Amino acid sequence: METASEVGALRVPFDKIGIVKEAPVVRWLSGLQMYDKKYYRQARKAVKTRQHNDRKAQILIEKAQKAGIIQGDGWDTINDGELPRPNDMLDLAGEHPPPSAICGRRDTVSA
Repeated sequence: METASEVGALRVPFDKIGIVKEAPVVRWLSGLQMYDKKYYRQARKAVKTRQHNDRKAQILIEKAQKAGIIQGDGWDTINDGELPRPNDMLDLAGEHPPPSAICGRRDTVSA
């Protein structure tokens, strides 16, 4: 095996470490544009589906609130306000997870 001084990848000057080079960024941006163009319709459909399911969940929560089944926004408690949501190991009261986080979504069975 070669010594460390003979391996080119190990002889990078310290002032070049961590510097973003233009060519990889250009390649990444061009790939991103190709991806966005190829999957634009699927991404738009996914957003619409998520919004639709979120509206359906909101309607269900409002109906449950009127019926007295849940209190609050429907995410933190059920029944008399003391029982945690079934199958929920997370306390999300006051939290706003990103839309991609499964714990914050209302449109899946897992959520």
